[in-house]
Amino acid sequence: MRSAESVKKSIVIAEQHFIREKFNQYSIAIGSCKEVSTWLEISLGQQYISQEKFEELNKLSLSVVGILTKTLANISANEGKGMDLPSPYTPDSRNFGIYKDSLLLVEKIYKMTRRREFWEDKVLVFGLRDMAGSVAANVSESNQLYIPRKFKFLNNALEAMSALESQLQTSLSKQIIAVETFSEMEEIAGSIKRRIKRILKNLSDQK
Repeated sequence: MRSAESVKKSIVIAEQHFIREKFNQYSIAIGSCKEVSTWLEISLGQQYISQEKFEELNKLSLSVVGILTKTLANISANEGKGMDLPSPYTPDSRNFGIYKDSLLLVEKIYKMTRRREFWEDKVLVFGLRDMAGSVAANVSESNQLYIPRKFKFLNNALEAMSALESQLQTSLSKQIIAVETFSEMEEIAGSIKRRIKRILKNLSDQK
C-alpha cells in the first residue's frame, strides 16, 4: 500500500514546469512501481494472492512504468533538448541475479519462520520477514534514473541485510535455528551483500 501510494504522490508532484524535478519525481514513481511488483511477487510466493490477481496487478504496475518512461523520453527529446538529463530507461529487475537471490532469501526466511521453534517468538518472526522483504524491495527500487537515488536504495538494502543478519544471529544464540540453517542463510545474504557493494563501487566510479 505504501509503495503504491508513493507512485500516485510522485506523479502529482511531477506535474510542474521544472524539467529536472519532473524527471526526478517520475524516476521516484518508476522506482515505486518496481517496488510494488516486488511485494506482489512476495505475496504470490507466500500464496497471499492468486496467480490471476498477481498478473492483473503486476500488469498495471508495468504499464505505469511504460507510460512514465515514454513520457520522459518525449520530454527529453523536446522540452529538455540540450539539457544534461539521465536516460529515461530503467532495467528490468527480474533479469538480475541479485534480485532473484533476494526473493529466494525472502522465500527461505518465510519457510524457516513457520517452524514450531519460532511460534513463541513473534518479534523475531516479523523482524526477519520484514527485513528480508525490505532487502528485495530496495534492490528493486534502486532501478532509478539518478545515481544518488540508486545509492540511497542500495544502501537501504545493505542496512536491512545487516539487521537481518543480526536477527539470524539472535535466532542462533537462542537455539531457535541450527548452525546449518544459519550458515545457509548467511551464505545467501553474504552473496547479495557482496554484489550490492560491487554495484555501489561501479556507480561511484561513474560519478
